[in-house]
Amino acid sequence: MLLRLQSIASSITFQQFRENVFHLPSGVTLITLWIENATAMQSFRIAGEAWVTQLQFMDTSLDRIPATIGYLRSLNSFSLTRSKLKNLQLDAVFRMPELRIDLSYNRVWKMESTSQLALSSIESLIMMRNNLTKLPWEESFQLPDLRVLLLDENDFTQMPNSWGELPKLTTLSLQKNQLKVLSMSAFRSLAELKSILLSYNQLEVVNSVGPVVVLPQLSVLSFLYNNITQIDLSGCQFPILSILTLSNNLFQRIPRQIFSLNPTISLKMYENPLRCANVRQFRNEIVANRLRITSADGQPSNACSKQSIYIQEMNKTMCCVG
Repeated sequence: MLLRLQSIASSITFQQFRENVFHLPSGVTLITLWIENATAMQSFRIAGEAWVTQLQFMDTSLDRIPATIGYLRSLNSFSLTRSKLKNLQLDAVFRMPELRIDLSYNRVWKMESTSQLALSSIESLIMMRNNLTKLPWEESFQLPDLRVLLLDENDFTQMPNSWGELPKLTTLSLQKNQLKVLSMSAFRSLAELKSILLSYNQLEVVNSVGPVVVLPQLSVLSFLYNNITQIDLSGCQFPILSILTLSNNLFQRIPRQIFSLNPTISLKMYENPLRCANVRQFRNEIVANRLRITSADGQPSNACSKQSIYIQEMNKTMCCVG
């Protein structure tokens, strides 16, 4: 059937599939093949060489990456979500070209391999909403070309002790985990990072331990919705950091040393219980829009739940406490 359909369509979606096995004949040429609502499907078999650029599965009973996926010569995006992956074997994608992999909403807690592999094909790895408590590839895998790693909504309680070899990683996200303490030294080996996203955790303190942490490409650092009361980045060099988000935390004082990281940095501290006496010391930074805190337009009113400071140059009222 697929061989007939490909003559009239370049993308095919099965909105429901009831069979145990999906057979992909050799010679198929498609841009996208999407199979969803296939809870009975336990196997995906490829008869021979085929050309599918994007292969997506959702809501299946697949518990592994299909062993014959290497037959898909043009594959650059593979998604297997809301399925039954537990122990992940990536041997099947060894030697494939540039590949984006999304394995979110499964039960993965470790990776396995028959031998140590350098998976240079993987550029993006999305493993949100699994059962990970540590990086699963420390002993078996190398990911020399990985640029994006998303580990949101897993079970991490602490940062990994080692990232392995990730020399090209630019984006790292561990949002919505259970992290409580963070030393920025955890990122020392990831010199190409541009974005670090750690929002929606349980962080209380952020600091830096040991030698100076130098991340010359870092531009975005987000700690939105944590329990942070203090942050010390004095042991860090982030020369182009442009956005640091500390909103929705428990800061009472604005950390002055942040402004020495980069003369043009934008520090966002909305919805923190900042002390009014401390806020007054940062009038210049507020006027220059380098510091952004909870505010209301115009002169003092009941827009702020506690106290406030009026800044005439901006015709804004800055909310603060005590």
